[in-house]
Amino acid sequence: MKNSIGRKQIIEVIKENYTDPDFNVNKLARILKINRSFLFKKVIIQCNCNPKQLIENKRLAYALELLSVGEKVTYVAYKTGFNNVYNLRRTFKKRFNFTPSKFREICFSQPEEKAEIIQNLLNKL
Repeated sequence: MKNSIGRKQIIEVIKENYTDPDFNVNKLARILKINRSFLFKKVIIQCNCNPKQLIENKRLAYALELLSVGEKVTYVAYKTGFNNVYNLRRTFKKRFNFTPSKFREICFSQPEEKAEIIQNLLNKL
């Protein structure tokens, strides 16, 4: 059973749960019915990052999508599972080198370049 867990199944569980602020690596392992250390090994081999980063990447990708259409940062923080603005802001800034508010501002000040900007940021995930 353990060896039958593949990248597709891991990604599917993350897609179904990432907006839940209580969803984390432990819950991912529990849903997949595997232990945490096996999950880490599996994800690192299959995805080139750890499970926490995989969940964070999905949340950030959704945050980019919502912010790019003008959603407020507070709404985005809760909608994407970050649970609060501080966590979203800290994670966003760490990954992209600017705040969610700044990204939103960039999207609306440079609408013709928005798609390229988003794609460049998604490539960092």
